[in-house]
Amino acid sequence: MSDLNLRSGLPAWMRLNGVWRKVTQRAITTDELLAALERLTKNNSVSALIKSGQSDYDFAHEIEESRGVRRRFRGNATPVADGYSTGVKIVFRTIPSMPPVLEDLNVEQGILDHAMPSNGLVLVTGVMGSGKSTLLAAILRRIIETGGRNVSTYEAPIEFDFDAVPNPGGPVSQSTIPEHLKSFLRGCKNIKFSPAFFKRLRFPKAAPLVERRS
Repeated sequence: MSDLNLRSGLPAWMRLNGVWRKVTQRAITTDELLAALERLTKNNSVSALIKSGQSDYDFAHEIEESRGVRRRFRGNATPVADGYSTGVKIVFRTIPSMPPVLEDLNVEQGILDHAMPSNGLVLVTGVMGSGKSTLLAAILRRIIETGGRNVSTYEAPIEFDFDAVPNPGGPVSQSTIPEHLKSFLRGCKNIKFSPAFFKRLRFPKAAPLVERRS
């Protein structure tokens, strides 16, 4: 499975080997999806956020398939039309248990030459599904394995678990916005001279602060 699509008023759909297949017969209601979303995210205000149409909501979820074997999923909940009312669409995508290595991504040398400066700001941009998170995870894994750095990440949500990197050369900490820190601004204020990773930095007030600290 690569994708699971749950939408108000429709059965569940799953993409298997590149082909979408219906995996339930009964349509799922908005109330069922919002209740499940609150349980998965442990956020009692997410239903109100979706119903108001103010924003979508990104999150991650992890299950334990067997002892010592975990599987992570990236989720996104988006307000959608459900007849004359507001429904919700929740999409799950699998996340590899181990952050990738740069060699497996066939990254161009020109990108590698500028991806890990001693000081400065590195921006990775692109459309949804273009591989931004995967590339950044591989870059961070290289930094962690190289050692000598104290790495902090501020994400919404955390996708790759960098504690899984074998033989890290320095401490790593990951914070989720807003569960661990209220905003990206709080993370920006924690930056000193060690690598800091901000993922899905959408807030205009935080971006200039990151630039000044770089």
